[in-house]
Amino acid sequence: MQNVKVLIVSRLRDAAQAAADLLAGHPHCSAEVRILSNGHVDSLHDMTAAPDLLLLCNVQAEDELQTLTNLPPDQRPALVVFGPGQDGQSIRLAMRAGARDYLTLPLNRQDLFAVVDKVADEMSVRDPGDTGILHVFMNGKGGSGATFLATNIAHGLATAHQKVTLVDLDLQFAGLCRYLDLVPSRDLIEAVQAVDEMDELAAQAFTSEHESGLRLLSCKSDQLHLHADVPPDRMAALLDIYKSFNDFVIVDLPRHLDSISAAVLENADHVSLVMQQSYPHLHDTVRLKQILRNELSIDESRITVVVNRFEKGSAIGLADIESALRSDRIVTIPNQYRLTAESVNTGVPLSEVTSKSKVSKELRNYYQGFLKVSDANKSKGAFQRLFRRD
Repeated sequence: MQNVKVLIVSRLRDAAQAAADLLAGHPHCSAEVRILSNGHVDSLHDMTAAPDLLLLCNVQAEDELQTLTNLPPDQRPALVVFGPGQDGQSIRLAMRAGARDYLTLPLNRQDLFAVVDKVADEMSVRDPGDTGILHVFMNGKGGSGATFLATNIAHGLATAHQKVTLVDLDLQFAGLCRYLDLVPSRDLIEAVQAVDEMDELAAQAFTSEHESGLRLLSCKSDQLHLHADVPPDRMAALLDIYKSFNDFVIVDLPRHLDSISAAVLENADHVSLVMQQSYPHLHDTVRLKQILRNELSIDESRITVVVNRFEKGSAIGLADIESALRSDRIVTIPNQYRLTAESVNTGVPLSEVTSKSKVSKELRNYYQGFLKVSDANKSKGAFQRLFRRD
């Protein structure tokens, strides 16, 4: 059963806490309390992602419900309202806001558990196509900046209200955590070993959460793991589990081809090959793209080449790269070494260092392209709505 994130909102702290206390014994529920005060009427104010279930407790005024009715239907979480039972106008507004039910006070544990179980069941029974996008970043030649790009694209998506898990598949060095100033407390290999019994709640427990809401799945940097010790099918199954409850799973894949990387690449919805403007970079990226096309049967439409640290005056220009790669699916990220070095050295994503630089702008343009793809999929019924659970 899926874990349900519940937001309990009330103007009365005692009423909200009573609901939280009743839900504390539910095995598949995590509850957060929010007290509305100082004129606030928006239950979802300043939230980066909507809860799975919104409980409005002891609602007697109209403002909270009216605010919800003003939201588009696909941006409203599942809603249940608790009230005195004699307030006809609140009951009508609750129905207009899409409430599943209007339950009378006092709160009842059995009723609350039944509501949570119903939402959990609905979350578990999902269209097989209703999963997130697996996007892999890989260097065409070592040191091109795939880790930096994967981190900042994942962070950008998370700040755009997407649910994102970033996966570091460098099993020996696991250095991506330092780009976010995080220290993983659990190990990716533990997650691989537990994949057969894993649900969303367990999967989240193996990740570290950044303040942006981005989650990182990584090996511990003081552990040594060999690729030969990881069954490729279990790694693919693990990524499928994370896809099932994320909008995006972003993978930073080391530059070597083995059974694990092949399994990841073959299951990827999209692959970004990262290079720089030099002949060795171009040569190796052309070769890697050929391998992806000819050996792993990855379609051209699933591959984008990202030219990192791009400079217009370089001896190898964009036209040369397009000609060598026989592709116009090229993204350029400008060279602003001082800013990117500051971001890496401080463990702070670039958009938090500066949001107005050229490199920040191009990164933003790039991940907004991801969102356009997801919106196109959504219109076909194959993608989750933008305002998702956390």
